Order: sequence, then structure tokens, then C-alpha cells
Amino acid sequence: FRYDETEENENETFSEYLITLMERHKISIKKLAKASGVSESVINKYRSYTETAYTVPVVLKLCLGMNAFPYETINLLKLMGHYLEPAKTKRNKLYLKLVTEDYDKDISFWNEHLKANGEVAL
Repeated sequence: FRYDETEENENETFSEYLITLMERHKISIKKLAKASGVSESVINKYRSYTETAYTVPVVLKLCLGMNAFPYETINLLKLMGHYLEPAKTKRNKLYLKLVTEDYDKDISFWNEHLKANGEVAL
């Protein structure tokens, strides 16, 4: 799999890259809301150019909902200002493992893994 081999999004904002990913994965706002459990209004806010209060759990849910690849998820997190590497905290280590090793699992798997390791579910 590709981890972060390219800087394909270096000139995009978070919102622009989210829109790019949704187009790439051919998923509508409505379908992403259903797949991720994130409301359509929040997805619309995240897609707007004025929203800046992004949260890691919501971004991870969106990436899971659209079946994003690890490098896409990591790039999106970087654009919101959150870097999983170097993984200095336990939570970031868990997120990095989930993103890179278990990205093809569903949200319930991720939540069980986080809870089993003493972390808050997404």
C-alpha cells in the first residue's frame, strides 16, 4: 500500500482535498453520511472553505466511510494540522496503527480496538 509517497495535495486546502477524495471514491454527501455516521451538515461544513474546527475522530470516520487509503487519510489529517508521525502519544500510535494496518476495517472494529486499549471511541 502507499503510505505517504506523494505530496499530491500540497497545494490544496483541507476542504479541497476532502472534496477530491469524495470524487475519487465516488461517494456523495448523503452516502458518506450513512457510511460514516457523520451528519450531512457536518460533512457540508467540512467541505466548505470556512470551516476550521475539524476533529480527528470525525475525519477518521469520514475516511473510513469513503474507504480512503492510508496515505489519503494521513494527508487529510496533515492538512487539518494533525500529524500522526512521529507518534508520541498512545492515541496517535493507535490511530497510526489503525490507519496503516486496519484501514479496511469498519468503525465498530476501530472503536473496539480503541476501547480495548483504554482510549475513547470515535
